[in-house]
Amino acid sequence: QQDMKKAKVEITAAVPAPAQFSEPDLSLATLLARAAAYAEKLKKVAFHFICQEDVTEDVFSPKSSKNPIATTTRTYWRYDYQIICMGEKSTENRVLLDKNHEKLHQEKAQLETMFQSYYSFFMPVTILAREKQHLYQYRLLGKEKIDNKNTWHIAAVRRSPGSIPSGEIWISEADGSVLKIQPDQTSIIGFDKLAQNAIEKGFMPAITTIHEYNLGKNGIYFPSKTTFIERYNPGGESLNKSVFITATAATKRLNSSFEHSRTYFEYHDHMFFSISTQVEEKSE
Repeated sequence: QQDMKKAKVEITAAVPAPAQFSEPDLSLATLLARAAAYAEKLKKVAFHFICQEDVTEDVFSPKSSKNPIATTTRTYWRYDYQIICMGEKSTENRVLLDKNHEKLHQEKAQLETMFQSYYSFFMPVTILAREKQHLYQYRLLGKEKIDNKNTWHIAAVRRSPGSIPSGEIWISEADGSVLKIQPDQTSIIGFDKLAQNAIEKGFMPAITTIHEYNLGKNGIYFPSKTTFIERYNPGGESLNKSVFITATAATKRLNSSFEHSRTYFEYHDHMFFSISTQVEEKSE
């Protein structure tokens, strides 16, 4: 789950499992089956760990008639970040240790950033859960290296409008583990309102969210970094009413594109107290 500008976001997605695959899709079918198996493994994992979470938010104020000098405002937080997972029950806790290099100790602290990331660990489950495979169409975008691992870059497009997101996923060829996820901005609940406000001012938002999973433990990959990039490009209904545009106006539009903020969540110094996979046996 994510919170974006105080709008709660539930990331839920899936992998398609068509009854039949054409010959070119065989490799995709195999990859998705491995990813679904990895998602099932994440569902059954039990763990308890604590780490440090460094959060940096840069807010940019571009040069304008009211602001003759472009400025950047940086805010920094450091937390003790803890997550305990036992089957379907999970707990996430933060203790604020430092804000702008001032020592603190605030229990059960809440994130103060404009863009907020919660339970990033579980996103591969909600994206690749086997029981939701029928909701998506997938295609291969290419093969890449991430941390010297062969990964497949795939696109996920929902079959019909709904709350589940589209996006791009990087999956390990060897075991189906997820190493990176980039949800589409239109998948974020609250995006429509954000876009409408921007369009009224003559801009279109371009929000990039990247979740990276580079820390492996017992075959499970934990979040290492989450990045939010908030950018606005010229566009919107207010700029499309006239078909004709002068060269000066076109240049002005290009120059008016700007980046409003960048937020980084970085995780390090992990201490694992336990990690295991739960196996449930059900009678027929």
